[in-house]
This record gives sequence, C-alpha cells and structure tokens, in this order.
Amino acid sequence: MKGVDPIPPTIEWRRGQVRLVDQRALPGELRFVECASVDELCDAIASLAVRGAPALGAAGAYGVALAAHTIDDADAVRAAARRLADMRPTAVNLSWGVERGLAAWEDGGADAALTEAERLAAADVAANRALGGFGAELVPDGARVLTHCNTGSLAAGGSAGVGVGADVGTYNKTTNAYIDSGVIADVDGDIKVTANSSEDLISVAAGVAAGAVAVGVNAGVHVFNLQTRAFIGDDPNAPSGAGAGDVHAGGSVVIAADDYSNIDEIVGVLAAGSVGVAAGAGVNVSTKETKAFIGTGAKVTADGNGAGVTVKTGLINSGIDASAPTFSPNTSSSPDERE
Repeated sequence: MKGVDPIPPTIEWRRGQVRLVDQRALPGELRFVECASVDELCDAIASLAVRGAPALGAAGAYGVALAAHTIDDADAVRAAARRLADMRPTAVNLSWGVERGLAAWEDGGADAALTEAERLAAADVAANRALGGFGAELVPDGARVLTHCNTGSLAAGGSAGVGVGADVGTYNKTTNAYIDSGVIADVDGDIKVTANSSEDLISVAAGVAAGAVAVGVNAGVHVFNLQTRAFIGDDPNAPSGAGAGDVHAGGSVVIAADDYSNIDEIVGVLAAGSVGVAAGAGVNVSTKETKAFIGTGAKVTADGNGAGVTVKTGLINSGIDASAPTFSPNTSSSPDERE
C-alpha cells in the first residue's frame, strides 16, 4: 500500500472550490481558505494567504478553472483571468499559471482548464522534489543551507516532507576598520579606529500537519560566524608587509571593536494528531571574534592632550521567557496555539 503524506496540499481543487492552506495563520494555527468564487481567490492572493512562487502558479491556473466552472460568459472568464494575474503584478508564476489555465480553457473548456491546473500543480511538486534530490547530492555532510521565502510543502502546490535542517541559515560577516602597516600619520587631535557591527534576525521555523508530523534534527538552526576587528598595523590573517609605520596623536588613540546581535526565533510544530520533534529544534551557534589590537609593523603613540575619549567595553545578554507556552513532543495531544 502506498504511503500517504500527512501534510495537506498547500492548494487543491475540492468539491468545486479551490482550497488553500492559509499561510497567514502559520505557525500558530493550521487553517484553510475555501474559495468558491474568483473574488474570494483574488482576496486570498492579495492578502498573502497563499504565497511562494510554485503555489502562486497553481493558484493562477486553478483560478481560471474556478472561473470557467462558475461563470457562463466567455468574455467574463477572460476578464476574471486578467484580474487574477493582476493581483500580484511582481509574481511571475501567478501570471504564468493564469496563461496556462486560460490556454487550456480556450482549447477544451472548463474541464480542460481544471486538468491543466492539476497537472501544473503536480509537475511543480515533482520538480521541487527532484530539485531537492539533486541538491542533496551536491551539499556535503555537515553543510548549512540558507533558504529564503517559503520552501518545501508550503512553496509547492502539493505536499512534501520537511527534512533535516529545516530553516537553516549560515551567516558569515566580517567588519574591519584599520590603519595598515607602513602608514605614517601625525595628528594634533584624537585618532579613532572603530569597527561596529550589528545583526538583527527574526526567524520562524515550523511544521504543520493534519495528522502526524516529524520534524527532523536541527529545525531552526542558525550558525553565525562573525568577525569584527579594529587594528593598526598588519592584519595577522592577511599581512600586507608594507613595513614599519608611525601613528602619533596629540590627543588620544582609540582602537575599538563592537558587535551586537539580536536574535528572535520561533520554532514550533503544530498538528491535529501526534507530534514528534527530534533533537536540536531551535539551535543557534554563534562564533564571534571581536578584537581591537595593534599589529605587527606599527608604532602607535599618543600625548594624551584634550578632554579624553569614551569607548565601549562589550556586553552579552542572554535570557529565556519562562512564560512562553511549551509542549511535550512525547504526548499525542495538540499543543497550545501560538501567535
């Protein structure tokens, strides 16, 4: 017996209507939008109830099928198709899906439009599965993959599994401020070499299903490799070898490096049936190198005249919101809804 994927299709034709997973409600709630008319489908597209390029393409084709099944006048069907395509002017897949559905309707009527929409949706799912398979062969073990927009089953028109490393991001950032070796400078006032860096991340990783869900290892993993440095002289990682330098200030010399990271992460799994969450759900790995130094090939002096200067010494804040709702992955009851 062929296995049944427990994750519901993002978009499908059901009992003469177009049914969508309402992505506005995720990850706190699994909710559907039933579109019985083109007006209702247009509202769903415009309000971002459906998003992701492949799903929008399927929505366009299903929209033409819906128009063909609910509107008798041919010119009105064509007008409805134009309206669907205009709902998201920048969504190329939406207009492409509308064109495919409209061409099928022109050739074979309402049933042909529906057949084309279902074929298009199935082809998108197959293409995305194949793409994932090909990519898996190219990505080495232990690699990190950063995805943008909706991926997996939400992006495609049908259902697909979310594997190891859902919502995984690797961020490599280097910020350097420096006076290189070999530089000769004589300044009456202060000399300030400061490197400031900041990161602000909001991440949502979630699995939603009408039946059983298994979210693999490292759902919601972010790896930060952050380097922030301020220095005078040679860079030890890439020395220029420009020779000895002489940097002199009549006031003060400031060499300061500062890095600030703000991470807001939501990792959750919601199901109407049983839930399984594997180890490592919601993991942040941060490797920070924040340095201020005088390197090789530099002579730095200051007379200390003037009012003086103020520098930051660094700060790390870490905390947990104990009032946030939690659930146990070892129980079969549904977790509390999350906003």
